[in-house]
Amino acid sequence: SYRTLLASDGPRHIIDGVTFMGLFVDNDLDGQPQINALGDDNDGSDDEDGVKFTTALAPGQLARVDVAASVPGLLNAWVDFNDDGVFQVGERIFSDEALVPGLNNLLFSVPAGATFAEYYSRFRFSTVTTSFRGLAPNGEVEDYRLASMGDFVWEDLDQDGIQDPGELGVPGVTVNIIDPGPDGLPGGGDDVPMGTTTTNGSGAYGFVVPPGNYFVEFVLPGGGYVFSPPNQGGDDSLDSDANPTTGFSPVLNLAEGDSDITIDAGIFIPPTPTP
Repeated sequence: SYRTLLASDGPRHIIDGVTFMGLFVDNDLDGQPQINALGDDNDGSDDEDGVKFTTALAPGQLARVDVAASVPGLLNAWVDFNDDGVFQVGERIFSDEALVPGLNNLLFSVPAGATFAEYYSRFRFSTVTTSFRGLAPNGEVEDYRLASMGDFVWEDLDQDGIQDPGELGVPGVTVNIIDPGPDGLPGGGDDVPMGTTTTNGSGAYGFVVPPGNYFVEFVLPGGGYVFSPPNQGGDDSLDSDANPTTGFSPVLNLAEGDSDITIDAGIFIPPTPTP
């Protein structure tokens, strides 16, 4: 899929030594498709260094990406938002976007109906217009795969920290995703906010992110809610992961193609003490 190989008119560029993204470009005799888009990185020459997603991707929101260009040129890029293995016309996030030499900070829209998945993306840089496939007279193509994390906020009626039958999700709860920064610790002074969302009508939430280290912050709604006791019952898919004091989850390390949908939070309203 994604028309990567030469036999399917995959994307390819004539190397001129001048026009590229990042620090350098290498020469591959053919496309090297791999499930996490690491085929040509694992052959001893990792040249996928020109593109960096700097925010989470959330449906209906803007996302940010940095692209480093060696010379003035045109960027064309696609993200497979419906995860069907094909870059479609409506998934083109940049069309002949003019880049200047150095770092270009760019914004793009994530469709409201985007599927929750570990998206594949393709970035092509040249002095001419490029498609997701075909030959260009100069420049470079770089493919990436993202990661995902998320799950559920529920009303923990029996306050035991375990999702039980009949305990429903809580809609409208704010959830933030945060890079813990160089110290790797939640709540440190070097934390980097990456995005925010709210739980849907079923209490679910999710983020699509570049590979890296992340934690989420659950924000208690009003009305006297508190967090359930964490890590109860021995089943990570059914327990609460929110620190009762901070609302922070543990830090997760996500590689290309990883998905962790076990980061939950139980909340409840404590009973009013009887006088």
